[in-house]
Amino acid sequence: ASSHLIAEYESQSNCFDQSGNISKGREIYYYIKGNYFLKSGNLDSSEFYLRKALPYSKSNSSRGLLSIYQAKGNCDSVSKYARLYEEALDTLHNNMRTDVLHQTLALYDYHRFQKESEQKAREAFQTRLLYGGLAILLLLCLLCLLYRYRRLHEKHEAEQMKHEKNLLAQLA
Repeated sequence: ASSHLIAEYESQSNCFDQSGNISKGREIYYYIKGNYFLKSGNLDSSEFYLRKALPYSKSNSSRGLLSIYQAKGNCDSVSKYARLYEEALDTLHNNMRTDVLHQTLALYDYHRFQKESEQKAREAFQTRLLYGGLAILLLLCLLCLLYRYRRLHEKHEAEQMKHEKNLLAQLA
């Protein structure tokens, strides 16, 4: 049943050229097909497809080839593919550590940016508060000056009226 599905995929997916090679970017299929043959016990076909997949999926393919040579009892190849598998895992591990480091740095940068944004927002609020306070103080000063001016003006008018009354009283 599985071999029928594989044949159907290869004939109807339009992912293969006339030589039977899968289109670029889909090479992981060789590993999948090699693993299928490995599980089916068809070691020669499995070896063929896992070798094709090796440049694209080093860790998985070398692990599959390691299993094939263990089953065949080929110690030299077991040693070779065990080393390749170990190197591939080391590379994956190093890449994962690098990715984690990049993610940590990005998170640190995000937190630093967030703190800077919060600090700038606080500073902007304090600046608005300061300007608002100064505007209120200026308004109060203007109101006080206006009040004093009116009082002085009223006092002056009152004195002028008193003076006019005195002049009228003297004339009469």
